Amino acid sequence: MSRRRRRRVRIPRITRLGKFYILVTLGVGFAAVNTAHNLLFLCLGLLLGLILAGGIISEVNLLGLTLERTVPARITAGEPFVVEITALNRKIFGSTFSIEVEDLVEGVPQKRRCFFLKLSCKDPRSVGYKAEIYRRGRYRFIGFALKSSFPFGLITKTAILESEEEVIVYPRPILVMVPWTSSTGPNGYRPKDIIGRGDEFFDLKEFRPGDDPRFIHWRSTARMGKPIVRVTEAEESETLIVLLDLRINLRSLQDIEKGEKAVGETAFVVHEALKRGFRVLVLAPKQMWVEAHSLAELDRVLRFLALLPYSNPEDPAPEKPERILGRVITIAPGVGAREWGSVDPVLEDVRFRERVRV
Repeated sequence: MSRRRRRRVRIPRITRLGKFYILVTLGVGFAAVNTAHNLLFLCLGLLLGLILAGGIISEVNLLGLTLERTVPARITAGEPFVVEITALNRKIFGSTFSIEVEDLVEGVPQKRRCFFLKLSCKDPRSVGYKAEIYRRGRYRFIGFALKSSFPFGLITKTAILESEEEVIVYPRPILVMVPWTSSTGPNGYRPKDIIGRGDEFFDLKEFRPGDDPRFIHWRSTARMGKPIVRVTEAEESETLIVLLDLRINLRSLQDIEKGEKAVGETAFVVHEALKRGFRVLVLAPKQMWVEAHSLAELDRVLRFLALLPYSNPEDPAPEKPERILGRVITIAPGVGAREWGSVDPVLEDVRFRERVRV
């Protein structure tokens, strides 16, 4: 997540009330010139002075403002998230009144805005708003639009504060049914034929200092007349290989929607697999891949899926590793699609004699 700040740009706009006020001022001026009446000239001067004073006050009102944006660490496509904006008035004296702040995101129209009624000197205020981005990928907050009609509502001045910040929007997980039962062990684990932590029984031995008392086998202890502990067989995570085939027609909006659903289903499969103890390896076209060994590394996979581009139909499909022991799930847009357009992955067990790490 990167940040960069640049200069401000002022954009004045006359309000509807301001246009009516200017018409009245022009009418009074026309009457004063035609009649040469001193009272009309006095009224004209007051009206023009009010416009001049409003422009100066509105300009000073927008001076010395600093804005900070706080974005959640994880943003998921299609799910609302809260963005917090902190405003600080850095002027030595004089408060800022009636400021509307619009957060600008490149390519995403924002409907929510923040409003600060009063900002006292050196007194930071924070306001949050709900935002939503519907597509995965990289997005850029490009700045803030500060609007104010203070003090008379005749002119609305907009100050564009360019404050760039990049965020990664993760794909939204889409539920898909997968038979998780492993043929080698429950919940993605299998015995390693060595002593260690696990659920599979390995042997019995005499209790020694340092052994866990919770593993005492009471029947054998009563029969032998001395403490006997149960020894378990160590387990290791089974590897789940996900082949994500994103070769689609980039000119077809329907194919793009199917591709987004396939990415969402991949995110769901990866999350569930890591929760069940599997190690996950995701392979995509053009030899792009990512792996994760625990839930702590889930963000790495989600970031990979968020930035994963589509491929042309002529590109080669992701291939199964030839020397990895694990289970393979193939997910592709439109494969086994149901009536509502979801994709059912094809699950198959793959066994190889030798296992190496990619």
